[in-house]
Amino acid sequence: MGSLRPLDTGLAQESRDFAEALRELFGVLGVSVRRYGAQRFRDAGSISRFLGGTRVPPWRFVAELLDDVAECQGSPVDADAVTHLRRLHRTALRLSAATAGPAKVLELQLAEAELDAQRSTIQEEVLGDALIDRNHRIVELETRLTQLEETWAGAARPPQHTVLETERDALAMQVRRLSDELETARRRNLDAEARCDILERQLAALERPEPTRPATGAPPKILLVDDQPANLLALEEVIAAPGHDVVSVRSGKEAVNLTRP
Repeated sequence: MGSLRPLDTGLAQESRDFAEALRELFGVLGVSVRRYGAQRFRDAGSISRFLGGTRVPPWRFVAELLDDVAECQGSPVDADAVTHLRRLHRTALRLSAATAGPAKVLELQLAEAELDAQRSTIQEEVLGDALIDRNHRIVELETRLTQLEETWAGAARPPQHTVLETERDALAMQVRRLSDELETARRRNLDAEARCDILERQLAALERPEPTRPATGAPPKILLVDDQPANLLALEEVIAAPGHDVVSVRSGKEAVNLTRP
């Protein structure tokens, strides 16, 4: 594996802890940053910055890395380790937001979401072309098998028939796998497009004038619910700016518990 760049010496401890955990995970794969970027349709420079601690990646990148490590090891990453990594990621993300400001954080998240959308679109096209090719080849094999059966006419089955059947069955398995991957790519595309829409609206909200509020009385309370730390962070930055009392939770169950008298 190509050597990783040293961690930035100016990193805060929280960012350093997360970057080191990320680098340890990446080391399990035994590949270079450039090769991994090509495999995942990601920019190698961005991955290098993620692993160097100079930029906090979206959780989607971390989740993909966890999946790849699990596949490489042949077993899922320990649940406690994933929970710990989520905690480190959230802390590093908050620190990044405090340093960069809400608008900058939203812009970075929007750029990442747009890149995800572009990458999944390209992946859809590649997988779609591969599916068409495999299906055409299956049709050709079926035609050849039919022709063989017509000429064989009760005689002993020719060896070529078995070879063609094996090739056809292998292609059918590839079609099923490619179909699953295509469906996953489509869902990722839809998810990325939805995130782009949300982030664009959040940026627009930041540009609107700050609403005025009577000098007396408690600030309005807002409850945010989202299972994605990055989404919660962005929402908090947008809504908390005008001075609202914001409470964030990660699940509907937590929200119900908070709203009970």
